[in-house]
Amino acid sequence: MAEEPAPLDDDAPADGLSDATMLVQSSGVIGAEVSGEIVLIGVETGRYHGFDAVGSAIWRALETPIRVDDLCARMVAHFAGDAATITLETRAFVAQLLSRNLATTVA
Repeated sequence: MAEEPAPLDDDAPADGLSDATMLVQSSGVIGAEVSGEIVLIGVETGRYHGFDAVGSAIWRALETPIRVDDLCARMVAHFAGDAATITLETRAFVAQLLSRNLATTVA
């Protein structure tokens, strides 16, 4: 993942997402797998995005709608490490996807 996540306030998630928020890949994105990692281009922006193994796993999980808490649990189960750190980094990466219109929330 690209950046260190900001510390979470005890009262509210820094990313503004509740655990029940449903997420999915945005439709305006074209992607391909290259050597096990995902490369995307935003159709509207023309920007390219390349994900490492962790980002690629998150992207694949967003192929169908998934709750934030279920996504984090899936990443904790898939990757070795501290569960709290994996959860924070997953949420931070999702916030980046949302801010770049690569993922969207589902009602």
